[in-house]
Amino acid sequence: MSAHIARRLVILGAPGSGKGTIASRIVKTYGMPHIVVGDLLRQHIQRKSG
Repeated sequence: MSAHIARRLVILGAPGSGKGTIASRIVKTYGMPHIVVGDLLRQHIQRKSG
């Protein structure tokens, strides 16, 4: 039986603090999915106002 551990990571910081840089390194190293909440919110707002 393999031991699979679900992992969740939240990266917080001010604009320009390197969140995207750190996230891209984590994606490359661990293959974790990268979800950017700000991008999702902007897409949602654009669909509603379009």
